[in-house]
Amino acid sequence: MSAPEGAAGTPAAGPAYFDLRYRLEPGDYAAAVGLITYTPFERVTLLLCTIGLITTGILLGALVWFGLEAELAALSRKTGLGLSISVAVTVLLYLYVYVLWPAQFRSTFRQLPAALGESRLVADDKGVKQTVVDIELFAPWKAITRIEETKTHIVLFVTRAASFVIPRKSFGDAAQARRFLALARAGKV
Repeated sequence: MSAPEGAAGTPAAGPAYFDLRYRLEPGDYAAAVGLITYTPFERVTLLLCTIGLITTGILLGALVWFGLEAELAALSRKTGLGLSISVAVTVLLYLYVYVLWPAQFRSTFRQLPAALGESRLVADDKGVKQTVVDIELFAPWKAITRIEETKTHIVLFVTRAASFVIPRKSFGDAAQARRFLALARAGKV
């Protein structure tokens, strides 16, 4: 990461211009994923997946219980079918949330070399251009549909899910980040 061209705290005379260099990691995209808005169809799909996991857990728990009921006759009065179903559902949900979902997220970025690595973002009055692995993406300010801020990132959305992710640490100081946001908001209008 290097400081923008010119003095870190003051833009060059004339039109606003930012030249930021930083390294993108999967965690940077994780911050942006949390800001994505989901359509009603996507929300229903996620709900159905969760219901499917719970149903699978119930069936597995019932199968385990009925398969072991004769072996565990002494415990059958104390534990019951409900406990084995609860354990199976809980195990499946934890597996999904803590193992399968993160693995899918990581594999997504392994397949997109243009999404990770050393990045250069140039912003001026015309728009914003990001260069990663010699691939350039340009969007005029009018194409930016939404601007979001977190404590660690500024995210410029071009579509509901496609965005320019800019770590705050790439700015020389907080004042420079505020000037960048002012440029982005002014250009978006």
